Amino acid sequence: ITSIASLTPKQNAKFFQNIFEIGRRNKVLNPSKMRGTYGKLMHLLQDAQSPSIAKSLGFTLYKDLVMVKPFLEMRGTSSILDDERLIGATMFIPTRDEYGNIIDRSIVNERVRRKKDLVDELLDEYSGSGPGSGSTITREELLLCIDSISDAIAVVESNVGPVNRMIYLLETNFDQHNKEKGFSLELRGSGNSFSSPSNRYGGGYGFGAFGSSFLSRDSSGPTLSHSHSTQYTFVWQSLHLWREVQMNMHRLW
Repeated sequence: ITSIASLTPKQNAKFFQNIFEIGRRNKVLNPSKMRGTYGKLMHLLQDAQSPSIAKSLGFTLYKDLVMVKPFLEMRGTSSILDDERLIGATMFIPTRDEYGNIIDRSIVNERVRRKKDLVDELLDEYSGSGPGSGSTITREELLLCIDSISDAIAVVESNVGPVNRMIYLLETNFDQHNKEKGFSLELRGSGNSFSSPSNRYGGGYGFGAFGSSFLSRDSSGPTLSHSHSTQYTFVWQSLHLWREVQMNMHRLW
């Protein structure tokens, strides 16, 4: 075995491509990681794509992300994607319900057991070692594909769940048009801030909504001036927008 340190960069092309591809996939499933490093990684890959640098390197650092569907098609096992058991085998198993209450451990364990049974059934039927299987995929490779789908679903669900609970708490504890004494969402700017009149879109969300203290920054306390109804709408829209962002964030990376 030859050490990669003794080889030229061009001879290590596949190694570098795999390393960068793994880093990008890691970011997809762990958005909170590599906050500063990932940006540098993208700049490096972009620079490496320029003709002059690519010519001096003698190879490209870029490699397409390994995706589940193309990989399964290459191994002749894409039919598993149409198997209804795959839904149960990759489902996200939460420990809290939609209202934030802890789910009984016995229920969680039963769901985990059922999920594992479905995974084993799929592995036995679709892997190359299965009886009558015409695929070339190994049991380990197929398990990796199933786990990859499961991980992607878990990332989305774990990020969307808290937002859904916030929306539920907002809608069940507050009325948009009627404020309860002591629980109003109304905001009033302090100091020399002022409330801006509603614009033609139904609310003062332009720079004027922040009041003059937003520019001078010479007063403490909130600088927004929103009525209860306006603030309710603002929060409701923000949470729904953020839910959509979280549901599609993995596609961004």
